[in-house]
Amino acid sequence: MARQYTARERFKAVFEHDTAGLDRLPMLSLGTPGQGLFFQEWEKTVATEDLPDEYVRITHFGDKTMQKWINSEWHNISIGWPSGYPSVPLPKDHPEWKRHVDVVGERLGMNIGWMGHINEHGTTMHGQDYGWYINGYFTRQVKDDGTVLAPWEVRDAFYAEHGEPWDDKFAPPEAARKQFQSELKWYEEHYNDFTNQGFSDFALMCSAGGLFEGTWEGMGSGTPAFAIMCRKYPGKLRTWLGQVRDVAKKNITLQYELAEEVGAQIDFIWFWDDTGQKGRSLVDPAYHKEFWVPLYKEVCDLVHKHGGHVIIHSCGFGESIVPNWIEAGVDAWETVERAALNEPARIREKFGDKIILIGAIDASNTVSFASSTGEVVDHVKQTIKDAVFSPENACYVPGFTHDLLDCPVRNVRAAVDAMLEYGQLEAVKKLKA
Repeated sequence: MARQYTARERFKAVFEHDTAGLDRLPMLSLGTPGQGLFFQEWEKTVATEDLPDEYVRITHFGDKTMQKWINSEWHNISIGWPSGYPSVPLPKDHPEWKRHVDVVGERLGMNIGWMGHINEHGTTMHGQDYGWYINGYFTRQVKDDGTVLAPWEVRDAFYAEHGEPWDDKFAPPEAARKQFQSELKWYEEHYNDFTNQGFSDFALMCSAGGLFEGTWEGMGSGTPAFAIMCRKYPGKLRTWLGQVRDVAKKNITLQYELAEEVGAQIDFIWFWDDTGQKGRSLVDPAYHKEFWVPLYKEVCDLVHKHGGHVIIHSCGFGESIVPNWIEAGVDAWETVERAALNEPARIREKFGDKIILIGAIDASNTVSFASSTGEVVDHVKQTIKDAVFSPENACYVPGFTHDLLDCPVRNVRAAVDAMLEYGQLEAVKKLKA
């Protein structure tokens, strides 16, 4: 009988650059939002009483049936720092309200998050409630008396009123710590249990916020304001970024301390840090190297000291930033968005096995608009061939580039089946021959 591998073992083999003895590559895809047509079609046509038992998975961590169906073999938890930070309503005289005059109604609301990002809620998509980031609050603002406040002055005033997120008063409460520990402990006891009570088909991963995306999202003028601060106000920017780093480091340190107390090991730490647009990075790679690489290096060193690995989620064009992530010690890049012109073959040619690629199966274009499932299968085969470094050191995790939104169910199923088939190490050897 062939040896059974847990999802944790598969992921660790990839991250340790030793996949020669595996049966297949692990798989990781992100969400399937209820606002998307894919999920709505899946509920009507797949999630019926005829759904095969092999996909139905009710676990200690909740219903994982969808994740089993798309074979996304991970589960994400986090202790969450800051905890209890107030969600501040956007002042009614803020200009952002004028941009939404056509949708303002009783249900529309806008709030400012702890990093200065403005989120709206109360709108709908495909008949479902929908909310999303729409702009930033930490921008140049004009007061009633004509005084102009710089972005950092707006930020300082906001934190003076509502609290500094890195302050210990926003540390997670005892109940959250105990819940986090209970989940880690349960996972340690069941990750290699192949019965229905086990969790062998999912690897546990922990989040720690971000160092890049959250900061530029706080600035309503976005990347132009970043460029100005990089050139004209580097000291102000370093202070700002250092405070965001402090939150991330407190989050990571606490998670590892809590894990150690219950004899658990956290293998993977995620950062959620979109860094690109379509075809270009959000910031000059030279500025990214100067201002952000030192911060990433600090957090990567912290994670590596505890025996963990760092994954950065970054949508958009990230190829030009890859050298900076490698220098900082980032182990893996997730999404590798094809629609933003990232090319796995080109990345492998430039950087070899120095970074693990996760994703790259094009959900935005190919899986959404392919004229046949055969086209989807061919795309998956080519992507695996391009993204794998070698069968012995594959350093690639197949998965979709984005949340599955409006992809046809048949195309998603074809892509998942192809990832399972061509992610087998014997199949990988043939593709790379």
